[in-house]
Amino acid sequence: MSRTAAFKIAGAPNTTNPAKSKYVGIFFDVKLASEANHRPALRTPPLQGEKYKMLINTCMQRLKPTEELQDGDIYFILDGGKVGNHPEFLKVFPKLRDLKKWLIFRDEESLATRYSRIRGVGVCKSQHEGLLTISQGSLALKRYTFQCMKGTSAGTVMGPVILSALSEQWQLPWKTKKMIYGAENLIPVGGKAEDDGLEEIGATDNSRLAGSMEPVFYHSLPPTFYEDIINAFGLTAIIDCTPGDGALALSAYKANVVYTGLTFNEDHSLHLQQHLESTIWRKMTTDTDVIFDPRLLNVLQGKGTATEPPQLKGKKKAKAKATRKRKRDEAVISDEEAAEAGEAAEAAEADAGDDDNLSGDDTF
Repeated sequence: MSRTAAFKIAGAPNTTNPAKSKYVGIFFDVKLASEANHRPALRTPPLQGEKYKMLINTCMQRLKPTEELQDGDIYFILDGGKVGNHPEFLKVFPKLRDLKKWLIFRDEESLATRYSRIRGVGVCKSQHEGLLTISQGSLALKRYTFQCMKGTSAGTVMGPVILSALSEQWQLPWKTKKMIYGAENLIPVGGKAEDDGLEEIGATDNSRLAGSMEPVFYHSLPPTFYEDIINAFGLTAIIDCTPGDGALALSAYKANVVYTGLTFNEDHSLHLQQHLESTIWRKMTTDTDVIFDPRLLNVLQGKGTATEPPQLKGKKKAKAKATRKRKRDEAVISDEEAAEAGEAAEAAEADAGDDDNLSGDDTF
């Protein structure tokens, strides 16, 4: 894991010229960290505290053994609409920190399309959730106007976030999905679901037995949300503790930002990489997409090869073809490897004594 580019990069805040600040974003979304094994489209899974602590500590100690936040790191913690998890989220961080709380609200119409009403009135209740941003000190950032949402980074609200329909999400048969999660990440959940007045379109126990397709991650936010996050916070690298269906990975690819995802296991890594490759391929051959490559389309249509480099729609000429290839080849790390790295980091810290200048390679 220490060999991946994102784990070697340190942020570089610029208080003199905030527009030039570069930060490393570390993401954890409780909705993508596991799945409820009953009515998963309606239920968000509970927080697995020890797993969360292990992932955050691994990221915090990636450059040197320390229990302090690295200058230039921003932690993005999505609470899944469960404010009661905030004390658990925060206690892993040192007392000296800068904390900002955001409210994310999902577009009502797009959220309603995921469900059909079977009793009661109204639409899905869970229209909002919280986002915590945590850093060592106040962020040196220029005010940014969101492109896919309303408002600016100077506020405390993000939205409306327009969700994709279930039919447009990454889907696989239940047998394959179960391998991706592993038994430890399929959580038994009992009692009444928060939104039992509504029933999800599609996945039921019968459809699972029949081998039909269902979303691999029901509660993922769309890539457009992460595109605004990347630009608003000046991210130069991303460590994704809950890569889920790859929405953040796809946004990082579009923005030429170095990305490393910590997956559940090897099955998750394999299938997620295949999903991202097919998605990027499709987008590169769609002339309305920002990463459209006319050279590739010409070859596929038998019109010969184009020698001119591609243009990114709405942006300057692409400079980073090699960078994109590097990110496509970037390792996707499993939870098992993260756990080993965390243990190695603790051992290194014990051996280091008062030496606070160990590099990431020395740590791991």
